[in-house]
Amino acid sequence: MDASNRIENLANENNVKLSTIAMGSNEGFQLAEKSILNSSFTGDWTLLKNIHHCSNWLSTLERKLSFKSKSSKLFMTCNLNQFENNKIPVSLIRISRIVLIESPPGIKAALYSTIKEKHFTNPIEKHTLIFLLSWFQSVIEERLLYVPIGFSKNYEFNDSDYDFAIKLINNSINKIAKNKTNIDPNSIPFDSIKSILSSIVYGVLDRKDKHTNRTRFLLNCFNAAEIPLEWKMFPIQNISLDKFLNNLNSRFIYFSNLNETMQIDFGCLFNPQAFLTASRQLYAKKLNVSLENLCLNFSFIPSNDSLVISNLYLSGAKVNQNGSISVANELMNLVPHSYVDWVCDDNSCIDKLKVPLYRDNSRSELICVVYLPADGSFDSFYQNGVALLASNI
Repeated sequence: MDASNRIENLANENNVKLSTIAMGSNEGFQLAEKSILNSSFTGDWTLLKNIHHCSNWLSTLERKLSFKSKSSKLFMTCNLNQFENNKIPVSLIRISRIVLIESPPGIKAALYSTIKEKHFTNPIEKHTLIFLLSWFQSVIEERLLYVPIGFSKNYEFNDSDYDFAIKLINNSINKIAKNKTNIDPNSIPFDSIKSILSSIVYGVLDRKDKHTNRTRFLLNCFNAAEIPLEWKMFPIQNISLDKFLNNLNSRFIYFSNLNETMQIDFGCLFNPQAFLTASRQLYAKKLNVSLENLCLNFSFIPSNDSLVISNLYLSGAKVNQNGSISVANELMNLVPHSYVDWVCDDNSCIDKLKVPLYRDNSRSELICVVYLPADGSFDSFYQNGVALLASNI
């Protein structure tokens, strides 16, 4: 077990300044010597962690120890199992007070050593969480004794994990309690507490998962203004990285507000055709008819029980007030809202213009074909290349 956290708590309880230095590098040696020298005059404490990484340096430490203040203290922590052939200098051991810290045997003993009375403060409902956390800490400490049976490898769970988890619970509960003695148990954010404890506090790093390689790969792509290959799974034409990131941001915003707007943006969906198929099945069940008897009804005028489609673009035409379309000189016109439903009327497409609906401006992926009322000759619309686009990129 790591004793560093206990020393830090002891310093806090005694209101003493503690300088903590991790050993193992030349910079650490210099900082340690400077801190020991300063604390010998000021009466502060110094903590040297992981001294098993610097056994050669320890042989010179004794000659540098000269405490002018009686309150000065030097703490050193190490893992005896990692010293291997290098030993702690005998002379240093003789002038030191040695404390060997091990996990108490048995879950019950570990639970008694973990639980502290100071943790059980108001509100009362927090006590259950503290006890569950203490029980969990005791269980994993006991399982560490049976590696590789309890765990596949030896993980360094210690008191610092437990103390941080206590702080997390206190912060989460105190925001709700606001100095109250009792709170509604349903208001406790169990999901967020559980997620942070499992993935951050007690979560461990999978060394086979090279996070830095992914970050380096993304950085290289961004420097070259290229879209990462994995991101191209979203069906989109070859565009610049800036436009792709702007489109990605708009998709994030759309899905975060989807529950409030209840409007469908085909340009943000991974597979708009699947959405149309699902909506067709929904209407078939509702109308109690077969799928083959339903026709897609697309309109710019709202109707009862229709689905709202947002942010379509009409290329080569514009929408009139009566819901029909007419040829326009503008290359692209935004249609804020369109309306889709499925009907059993086979004559709904008669005397209407056949207009393709594409995913984006490249017109390489057809989503569906819709029929719209048109003012003017159909040939003029075809010559103008009229089409609906789910995205303008």
